[in-house]
Amino acid sequence: MISIIIPVYNAEDYMERCINSVIDQTYQDIEIILIDDGSNDRSGRICDKYQMIDNRVKVIHKKNQGVSAARNSGIDIAIGDFIGFVDADDYIEKDMYEYLYKIINQNNADIAICNYDNVNDNFHSSLGSYMSKNMIMKSSEAIENVLKTNGFKGYLWNKLFRVELLKNNQKYIRLDPDISICEDLLFVCKCISRSKTIVYSPLIKYHYYNNKQSVLRSNFNRNNLSILKAYEQIEEIINEYPSARSSFVSNITVSYTNLMIQILESGHKNKIDYTRIKNVLKKNWKTIALDSTVKNKYKVYCFMIVYMPNFFIKLKKILHITKEKLLYR
Repeated sequence: MISIIIPVYNAEDYMERCINSVIDQTYQDIEIILIDDGSNDRSGRICDKYQMIDNRVKVIHKKNQGVSAARNSGIDIAIGDFIGFVDADDYIEKDMYEYLYKIINQNNADIAICNYDNVNDNFHSSLGSYMSKNMIMKSSEAIENVLKTNGFKGYLWNKLFRVELLKNNQKYIRLDPDISICEDLLFVCKCISRSKTIVYSPLIKYHYYNNKQSVLRSNFNRNNLSILKAYEQIEEIINEYPSARSSFVSNITVSYTNLMIQILESGHKNKIDYTRIKNVLKKNWKTIALDSTVKNKYKVYCFMIVYMPNFFIKLKKILHITKEKLLYR
């Protein structure tokens, strides 16, 4: 059985498309766990409706504690041999879980990964990962590829996890509710570090709806700084994988560049935060300048933020560079 966990928060406009795409999976031995995270729209009632019409659907109603706590609640009650995640405003191909189940078992893997695309209200799409070949990886190669800026990314929803990774260890793997940015990347890195084999397919099976206000697209707030904690823990993991160091440096630099743009725009004046992030960018700038996988715009942004931040903000306003164009993830 596959347990599919869907956290729901004020998603009434899109969640039925999502849930229908999961119910209609060609692989039918699934349980669908809907976690209503304190929604104040019709989302909770929609969850209950699906529980009434399909006995594979389980619903948890809880007070709002964030997406990580919601996902953890789903993991805790999951009874499947494998666990997958879907976001309530996204949707999946009918054979996504049949396909992931097939390749994870064929390769005796611990994690199976598919490609995804980005879609908007006009149904235009762009490729998620530019990795174009099937890959069977050991943990060291997978850590490197999840951190590459053109790799398969650290999202939860394009992956299938063998449940033993999460629930049958002396120390369970869970998402950190105190981290609101890159909590998924940290979770995936932890899982990869416990895996023997990870399989990747370039076939697009997941559709990410990108016309939504993700955390990184919102205005700066103190919770955004939790990304620092995430990367501290990720660095502890990659210390065991020297070959992944350069990918980690590029990844953290791009993410911190986005964070610094938010800080500069908001006028956040905490000198400790500002200096800490700026020092990382200054230390890593030459590394990403030589990294062909990092887009040139990030190399320019990083350089200007480190050496001419005031001019960068003025130029940004003049050129009307939008947050949409600065989004890495």
